[in-house]
Amino acid sequence: MKKALVVLVAGFAVLSLASCKLGWYVNSDGSLTHSPKLDFPITISYTSPGIMGTSDATLSGVSLFYTLDGSSPGAASASVMLTDAPSSDSSVRFSLPMPAYPASVNFKGYFAKEGWQSSDFVSETLSLVKTKCAAPLADGYYTSYAGLNVSVYLVNADGAATLRYTTDGTDPKDTSPLWPGTADHRYVIPGGYSTMVVKARGFKDNYLPSDVVTATIAQY
Repeated sequence: MKKALVVLVAGFAVLSLASCKLGWYVNSDGSLTHSPKLDFPITISYTSPGIMGTSDATLSGVSLFYTLDGSSPGAASASVMLTDAPSSDSSVRFSLPMPAYPASVNFKGYFAKEGWQSSDFVSETLSLVKTKCAAPLADGYYTSYAGLNVSVYLVNADGAATLRYTTDGTDPKDTSPLWPGTADHRYVIPGGYSTMVVKARGFKDNYLPSDVVTATIAQY
């Protein structure tokens, strides 16, 4: 009887080990459940807002453990919980803002979910693809009696952007004059001119310049 018990215990130990190898998951309470391997299709990109993962998969409760130096991540590595099933207008599942924007990063990560085996490592060298800064919004009245001041209103669509402008018809560059601190800025059309063109553009580190906004002031 004792021998049978020993065999049974040994058999149970072997069975437990084999079960783990065959895909069983040990829960936090010690119980075993069969778990499939997590296979989470996702596209990872590196743009001006940061590192982003997009997917149309509906799996929820997934965490990403990752590094940005190419080393293998573990349970103590940086992590982020993915959003639940994406809405109809967005498939973004995670976003990692960057404190700095190197030209490239060596991303390595894996996905984990309670009751599932963790995914294989995802390794990619991501190169920064700059996106456009948000363009300023122009509003106001651009007509004037001869010699009178006229207002041009600019709303900075990206509070972190720097607005620059020109009045000679050329597109603003990063060396053009800064837009004054207030949104309401007044101009006088020089004598002999029937119109004056004010162009404005947003500039921001690690972003491409915004589209150009044009306000044509007409004198009458």
